Amino acid sequence: MKPIFIYGSSAVDVTAYSDGDVQLSPGGKASNQAIAALTYGAEDVRLATLITSDPMGHYLVNFWREKGLPDKNVQRLHASNGHPTSITSITLTDDGTPKFVRGDNVGKYPDEVHKERWLKAIPENGIFITQFSADIQTSLKLAIKAKELGNTVIVDPAPAADVPEEFWSNVDIATPNSDEARYYHKLPVPLTIETLGKHGVAVNKTHVPGIPVDTVDTTGAGDAFVGALAAKLAASWKFEEAVKYANCAGALSTTRKGAAVSFASKAEVDELYDNIYIKGLVPEKTKSAVKAEAGKGAWIIKSDDAGASEPKRRGRPKKNAPKIEVVPAEPKKRGRPKKTAVAPLIEEAEEIAEVAESTIAETEIAETLTDVAIEEANEIAAIDDVAEVNETVEAAPVDVAEEIAEPEEISEIAIEEPSEVPKKRGRPKKAKSAEKEKRGRGRPKKSV
Repeated sequence: MKPIFIYGSSAVDVTAYSDGDVQLSPGGKASNQAIAALTYGAEDVRLATLITSDPMGHYLVNFWREKGLPDKNVQRLHASNGHPTSITSITLTDDGTPKFVRGDNVGKYPDEVHKERWLKAIPENGIFITQFSADIQTSLKLAIKAKELGNTVIVDPAPAADVPEEFWSNVDIATPNSDEARYYHKLPVPLTIETLGKHGVAVNKTHVPGIPVDTVDTTGAGDAFVGALAAKLAASWKFEEAVKYANCAGALSTTRKGAAVSFASKAEVDELYDNIYIKGLVPEKTKSAVKAEAGKGAWIIKSDDAGASEPKRRGRPKKNAPKIEVVPAEPKKRGRPKKTAVAPLIEEAEEIAEVAESTIAETEIAETLTDVAIEEANEIAAIDDVAEVNETVEAAPVDVAEEIAEPEEISEIAIEEPSEVPKKRGRPKKAKSAEKEKRGRGRPKKSV
């Protein structure tokens, strides 16, 4: 497991919700990302940040300890130096979108002693993360050093700021949100992951869809994404899978109030990732899908897994098509039926086609038999020779079934012979006229 080193801001958030609730919670992008990385499996997380020894600073230290971030892994400033621990005022709209008002931030005033200490603390061949919420020049300096030491450098370019163009040559992954992506237009880095809120993320313009959840508070969702991404990259996951996992972490973080305190447990994110990207299940948009306890999510299965019929395919059925039986039709009786037999024969042909269709279910055979039988029967009214009508209607379903069926693919289909009016063999004789009866056979003799 690779080590993760994060430089940036830590703060205490005071959030006012539209329902009148006011909440105090740990915040700051670097602090949030460090907690997310720890939560989702990273074993060695180091945080470079500045706080003071005021009550808010102690509040943050106690929170880090509770979350498993050792004191030795936090490079921090205890002396106030005239600046307080950062406090951020957040107002949320009805849809959970935050509006920030940031106060004075001690993190913006690192001295050279701390800069040198942080430079020495950067590990080799690990993951380095920074943002622009603290001192930008320090962010640039540490990122360049991290790249020299063989680290994968991830930059969360928030809030948007002007930085030297050459800086981006040291960055491997940038994670702007939509507003920041528009500000930078096109970042000259190998991989850009644009976070799109409820619409998911775009990796170099390749879209990873969002996960439907009931959003309460989007504060810290981007930090949950970055921390989870770093944790999985540190565990040597494939990049594509790490992005999908981070997508799950970011989505679930929006279902609760607060920033770091809203992060779902590893078990919850593991379950969501496994259900969507491994098992192929679809999350139902309901609050029960994001309950606090793992294993309590609500799921619906894709139609193909649930046994729903698939769209019909054209052409011959596959070898695993339903087995059907073909029985040769009885010998046909010759002769002319009465014209009144046409309508019953049409009905018989349609019934035969319906039986065949229900027997062979989803295969194309049913569709072909139905279409041909009805088409042939409908042509009967236009045929002058009534005998030909009878023969056409009788033969159509059987002929089509025999043409379609193949021994190695399907067996035989049973089709009943339509009932018909009794027929006399041969052509009926015409009655002789009285005059012809008198004449008899042969030519008449001449009178003498």
